Amino acid sequence: MKEVLSLSFLYAKYHIKKKNFLIYIIILLILGFLLIPNEKAAYVTFYIGNISVYPNTFWIGNMGAVFSNIIISVVLFFVILGERQQEMISNRYCFEETSVFGFFLKNRYKIIALFFISILFLFILNASLIASNYTYGINIIAYLQSLVYFSVPFLFFISFWVYFLEFYLVRKTYKILLFFITFLVILFNDRFFNITGLNELYLYIRKIADTQNYFAIGYLKKANRIKVLTLQSYNPPLFLHIKVIWILMTCALIYAASRIKNYGSYLVFDQTVENISAKMVASKKMATRFLEHAVPLQLSFMTLIRKDVMQLSKAYTQKRIALLVFLWLILFVTPMESVQKFVLPALMVIIVYLNRDFISKLYSHDLGYCVALSPFRKEQLYMSQITVIFLLYFWAVIPYLIKLNSISGLLVIINILLMSILQVLSIHGMKKSLLVNIVLIILFTSYMTGKPILNILNF
Repeated sequence: MKEVLSLSFLYAKYHIKKKNFLIYIIILLILGFLLIPNEKAAYVTFYIGNISVYPNTFWIGNMGAVFSNIIISVVLFFVILGERQQEMISNRYCFEETSVFGFFLKNRYKIIALFFISILFLFILNASLIASNYTYGINIIAYLQSLVYFSVPFLFFISFWVYFLEFYLVRKTYKILLFFITFLVILFNDRFFNITGLNELYLYIRKIADTQNYFAIGYLKKANRIKVLTLQSYNPPLFLHIKVIWILMTCALIYAASRIKNYGSYLVFDQTVENISAKMVASKKMATRFLEHAVPLQLSFMTLIRKDVMQLSKAYTQKRIALLVFLWLILFVTPMESVQKFVLPALMVIIVYLNRDFISKLYSHDLGYCVALSPFRKEQLYMSQITVIFLLYFWAVIPYLIKLNSISGLLVIINILLMSILQVLSIHGMKKSLLVNIVLIILFTSYMTGKPILNILNF
């Protein structure tokens, strides 16, 4: 078991280091801040039959757990989608196929790793959900109990299912089709499965008020609600034995799947020859473009600025630049309330995502020693990166600054300057950028709730 856990942590760490992982975190954070609107909002996101339940401390944990099951299952599927093909391309499959360990252990450590990632997603999603709804008086212990009861068995099963689809089916179309068919069958027939929590929430409500067994999830106008119900006590678990059965059944399915030999490497490798050739051509074009725009070696601060601008520009394709410019122009014409709650925070989140590897790229490729070998002083290197980051943030807030008075505008400029300094120094100190990027994304997405965690933009 010790070997399985060690391998699971390594495999989970491998997925966490992927560039797309930050996108999943952004999605979860934004959804967490928007899933449960406050009592003043003009919309609701969930109701059962003709009833919408007030999200007080007795209900918010249940609703957060059910939302988490629905959202994380889809995100987890896209985390693992295409992984088998990547193993073939990088020849990592050779180490597993020649390993002395059996298929049961190989399957277990990857499924457990996916389960660890799903628990991490569960924490991120519900941390932002709690942060945006703390005014409801949340009982953290009761909230965690709801997550453990509703989410842990479901996420364990989904971790197995998405792994099975990815590593035992060849065609990507079949994987996607079968996943969503299974997902919808479980979702709309939970009264038979009792695993997502939807049927149990209905039974909670049925004890208090008569309603039909159907649900709606999404952006729903408040005017469409027929009745608002407020729970006055916690509801005990109704299907604890079924949750245990699902966990045991998932373990049995993992063992059964290990007795099935998955498809050979040649099936995937034949499909990827053209992709490899295309990537080689793209790499040659990239090298050519780099040589055409190479910065001449001059030991001046402006050379450093030009170098950092060129390095940062690699993340900005024409489509991405067009999106940023479009949002930037919208800032000039949108009302101040929309600017504060959505447009400007969205623009800042996109910039943080695009800049995710700008400072930490050397460390992520184990080239941190290049900082010491540079002919420039370390302070100059840091100052150059701070300048480039600050100018980009300053460009983003120009339409907002125009609408402020001079004092407020000056405070915003000082805040983004301090933020740029702390961002650069923190990444160099930790030699990684993921944690810093997550913190910045949380700060900016919290503006969408109308209650920012830290008022950097002086709203």
